[in-house]
Amino acid sequence: MSFNNFINLIRYKSYLKNLIIFLPLFLNFTSWSVTNFSKLILPLIFFSFLASSIYIINDLIDLETDKKHKFKKFRPIASGLVNFKTAIYISSCLAIISLLFFFNYYDFKVFILVVTYLLVNISYSILLKKIKYLDIFSVASGFFIRICIGSVLTNLEISNFFVIQIILFSIFILICKRREYFYFY
Repeated sequence: MSFNNFINLIRYKSYLKNLIIFLPLFLNFTSWSVTNFSKLILPLIFFSFLASSIYIINDLIDLETDKKHKFKKFRPIASGLVNFKTAIYISSCLAIISLLFFFNYYDFKVFILVVTYLLVNISYSILLKKIKYLDIFSVASGFFIRICIGSVLTNLEISNFFVIQIILFSIFILICKRREYFYFY
């Protein structure tokens, strides 16, 4: 497998979503410091590994439908550039590395949030994405979990008002994305 196939397999472009971990810090200007920013760098990297693991799992589950899709058929697994066993191995390694990192180096609350993110997204890949509206709420919960991780790691509380805004905004974006998808395809 080439490096380019590996990079496409882990969907590195989707790592931008994980930057929302920094949001609690950005909203609290008095807490801006190199120390607080550095508290989030490694968790961002390892959380991105976990997200990549989930993307691979989703691609494996959707393999047959992705092969028939206009754009998804060019993804590494659907196109046959990365075989099934290799994808499982990479996904497992990324998940294990990420989970061990959070278990060994951070508060148990953070580990529970990371495991919850993993379980919600695996449930999404297997079942929840097939249930109207529940699919949107399960994806929106991923954004909420990211914010909670950032909040716990920096010891910054987030207001209930802000949490509601983020959840509603992510639901709005997801509905727009779904509508655009169904409109054009």
